[in-house]
Amino acid sequence: MSPSFYSISRHCRWLGAVLVCLSIATVTACGGGSDDNIPEESTNSQTVKHGAIAYGQSGSIFNVGSTANAATQEAAIDKAMGACGRAYCAVVLEFNDCGAFVVGKNASGSFVWGTASGPSANAAQKAAESSCAGKGGLGCQLGNMKPICNAH
Repeated sequence: MSPSFYSISRHCRWLGAVLVCLSIATVTACGGGSDDNIPEESTNSQTVKHGAIAYGQSGSIFNVGSTANAATQEAAIDKAMGACGRAYCAVVLEFNDCGAFVVGKNASGSFVWGTASGPSANAAQKAAESSCAGKGGLGCQLGNMKPICNAH
């Protein structure tokens, strides 16, 4: 082969490399090849979790059932009622963050209870204690159920 073929081949490789570089520069400048233009997931697409607390009392016996992280409010209600386990149970609180149930006794010795929701377990508990005390409850405490929170 003659030197002119070698010279043409070398020029074609150089021209091809320049065209590739220009193509890459154009794609990058127009936004291609960058993750900057991919929309972030919307915070509105977060799944809201639901919770519920059910309570029932028969004489001096009371039952409490609770659930958190249910996909729907209806599912939360069903699970809390099932956990309460008595025909006389009723849902006393529905929540999306945290919920608490406390019980105390009034001056005549009858059970008094309070429920509340809040942004944290502690906030829900404090608000439930205030609710119970507001109904005349003395010594309002958590009893056997700690505040319950949905995972976010």
